[in-house]
Amino acid sequence: MARIFTSNQVNQVYVAKAYKHLLSSGAPTGHSASETISAVGDLGFKKTADNDLVFEQLGKGGLVRSDLIPISSIMFAKAVVAEKMNKPLRAIAMSIKSGYNSGNPVAGEDYVITLDMQNPIGMSPDNRYLKFAAARATSSSASDLYKNLALNMYKNLAYNMADVFNVYLTITAVSEYDSSTSYTTAGQMVTYNNKLYVHKNTTNGAPTTSNWVAADLNPSAFSTASTYALGDIVEYNGSIYVCKLAVSSAGSWTGSTNWIEIATPVKGTSTTTSLSGTYVGIIVTTNEMSGYIRETNHVDPIIFHAYASEVTNGSYPAQWLQAIEFNQGVIKNGKIAADLEYFAMGERADQYKYRGWPNYVPTEYMVDTSKEYDMISIHFAYQGSNHAVQKSEKDITILCERGAGDTTASNLGAVAAAIKAAVNTSTGATTIL
Repeated sequence: MARIFTSNQVNQVYVAKAYKHLLSSGAPTGHSASETISAVGDLGFKKTADNDLVFEQLGKGGLVRSDLIPISSIMFAKAVVAEKMNKPLRAIAMSIKSGYNSGNPVAGEDYVITLDMQNPIGMSPDNRYLKFAAARATSSSASDLYKNLALNMYKNLAYNMADVFNVYLTITAVSEYDSSTSYTTAGQMVTYNNKLYVHKNTTNGAPTTSNWVAADLNPSAFSTASTYALGDIVEYNGSIYVCKLAVSSAGSWTGSTNWIEIATPVKGTSTTTSLSGTYVGIIVTTNEMSGYIRETNHVDPIIFHAYASEVTNGSYPAQWLQAIEFNQGVIKNGKIAADLEYFAMGERADQYKYRGWPNYVPTEYMVDTSKEYDMISIHFAYQGSNHAVQKSEKDITILCERGAGDTTASNLGAVAAAIKAAVNTSTGATTIL
């Protein structure tokens, strides 16, 4: 089902791949006065004799222009960095509670984990889907129980959710960060501000310091041609490692000298024999769902929780599962931008969309779903004169493509920054954006 956007007034959306400064002065950094629009995706604006702004853009079908924007009637404007529109992917770290049988399973008892997913298929929060992992503790070894639970969890998820979930066995425990605890061991993992961090040396301090690195549980494979710095995370020989020395020499794998193991991915080829480490927990992460179709099938993150029934500890039932939720990765906003462009094109004459398919007039859209887009929105009003006293509010929204040079996620990209600077200069109000 389609993602739903609402519009209380006209909202014209334009996609800018590059900014061109059409004015004779006030060019932002990196631009000169009186540039020309020549390539698809170029966007700039002009200023009329009546002190109005008007955007021009070269689209797929040729040169188009926006409505006139009276500077005096701009009610507000804002710029939003693409990073703010990312959607976090949820993950859960699971282990036996320390207060349950000293953190060990009770031999002979059955342990079941329920993954409760909200809205994996339908559009309602009431739509629920359950997956289970079950294993019997044949001994008091927590590592053996984690191994069997993880293998069973992977098998059950692989049936129809293999592209959505990843399962890991952790070598080092995951806990919530506690400022009263000393963290002096490389490889320790904590959740902080809803993210997972790995301690990369032996100096105590909060994850806000340089002692920690944000955990990447899907890292690149180790390469003998690369040089690695303290805190770099790689996958080698089926396990995930963090670099614990200042620089790991390239050319060969030096094992425990330079690296410490933090987790092992559970895969279709994994067996109780191949999973030979000593494990202290399970992590389940989610991926972006496949099958995206513009404005037809979206890819919102799956919201899920982990639960477990009580299991007898001695002579009484007790809750044994500790589940810590955090974010592991994000869905970037390219698909959100594509859906907005599709929806808002109805305000620019693309009124029929796919109606009458296959006998319809197709529209070529400009958003590349693999890219990220900053967003600039100008909210203004057309006001009539004399007896025409209406006040019609409108929006101009510009989706500004981020390029390879936009390496700072928290800052506007070059295209959006240039538009912001030019709008501020041209309107004479340096804080309009």
